[in-house]
Amino acid sequence: MTVPIVLAALLRPDDDRPGDIRSLVRGAVELERAGFTFVVVDAPAPTNAAFEPYTLAASLAFATHRLGFAVTSATTGLHPYHAARRLASFDHLSGGRAAWFVEEDPDRGHAVEYVDVARALWDSWDDDAFVRDVDEGRYYDPAGLHTPEYSGSYYRVRGPLNISRPPQGHIVVIQGVSTVSAEPDLHADVLVVDTTDHRIERHPDRPKVLVRTPSIGADELVRWQRDGLADGVLVEGTWTPEHVRELVAIGSAFGPGPDGRRLRDRLGLARPERRDHALSEAAR
Repeated sequence: MTVPIVLAALLRPDDDRPGDIRSLVRGAVELERAGFTFVVVDAPAPTNAAFEPYTLAASLAFATHRLGFAVTSATTGLHPYHAARRLASFDHLSGGRAAWFVEEDPDRGHAVEYVDVARALWDSWDDDAFVRDVDEGRYYDPAGLHTPEYSGSYYRVRGPLNISRPPQGHIVVIQGVSTVSAEPDLHADVLVVDTTDHRIERHPDRPKVLVRTPSIGADELVRWQRDGLADGVLVEGTWTPEHVRELVAIGSAFGPGPDGRRLRDRLGLARPERRDHALSEAAR
């Protein structure tokens, strides 16, 4: 069976039209129709008047049906509880199409702990914990609450997260790395590399590997997948109508793209089961 190629785009704000939401929506719809799996909504430079990533991603998700959206978000400046809450909210709003492109952190140990805290908080509740039974007067089943208490080198966090478990279980985590074997990593679901100087293992539990590039031809991309160099591509550029047309031309060579409505399904990633992360559930 032929495995679908993952097509993704990292689109930076257009300095000439940073607030043109109609153009951005048209671009997202066109990329969805062209079979793209997800788009990375990059954070604008401090001097750019473009929309911040969470707001823009939520707007674009409302206008599309299958296209995933990865929000670029750092592991500094925002407490991991609030990052986990924002990402879980976006996953609910988008119907399970959220991803998190983790920005580079000079302190890798801090980044690993930050993402661990977010995953622990996403597992605060069983999938069916919120029963919302008006007749019985029960909003949630107490047995479905698992209050995480995280104590690490950088953070002490007590849950639970005040929102139900994300539709995908865990938000898809995307990490840029120098090589596919870089350590320590974030146990990411998707790795983005800048080179094809590697071979990827062929087993179902490994992360997806995308090669970052400013341009790509269909034949070259097929060869990368065939030779075990990549599962797909992340094409970088500016969110202009001209660049979107170039991306649509790439997508037209590969058909409708992977099946599924949730991003994990389209990437061929399993939905994580809720687990306790070796955390205390005392003092509910």
